[in-house]
Amino acid sequence: MPEGLQSVRLKRLYSYYAALFHQAGGVPSRAELDPSAITASLPIVYLCNVAQIGQEIRFPFRLVGSSLVETFHQDSTGLYVRDMLLGGWEHHIRDAHLMVLEAGAPVLTVKQITLNTGRDFFAEHLAMPMRLEEARIGMIFGGLELVRVEQRVLRMDLEQVDWSRDVEAVRVLDRRALGMLADVAGA
Repeated sequence: MPEGLQSVRLKRLYSYYAALFHQAGGVPSRAELDPSAITASLPIVYLCNVAQIGQEIRFPFRLVGSSLVETFHQDSTGLYVRDMLLGGWEHHIRDAHLMVLEAGAPVLTVKQITLNTGRDFFAEHLAMPMRLEEARIGMIFGGLELVRVEQRVLRMDLEQVDWSRDVEAVRVLDRRALGMLADVAGA
């Protein structure tokens, strides 16, 4: 299990991915995903394609979990990561995806989001590579959850946030590739 990961749903998602990784003998394919095996984590899950457009790698969302839609007041399905309205935070999501492609392994990012009201939120973002039918990584399977705050207070605060306008700063506290999952061989 990744050290320092607090989100229970992300821990379950990582364990599920690790099992797929070991069954596949490497990066699993999209066809191996079984949503019924991760029902508790589905609200925080997303899937992005990896698309080469000219010289640029872009990440269009194929699926966005209901909790993410509710938290960010937008359904990003069909949008590119860079086109989301998250006050600059979208660039950090894209950077994590690029690191997944470079490392060929899951990437965990912990961020501190400061609103212009002075309120801080912390987010854990887990991005994991998936193959399409061919050998290359063609999809990012991820989860994102706000942590370190009481859920009742979090929900009340988030209802008021306009992500395109209210984000003052996003600071990456930790971003690391999680290797090839050797630490969870028994998961």
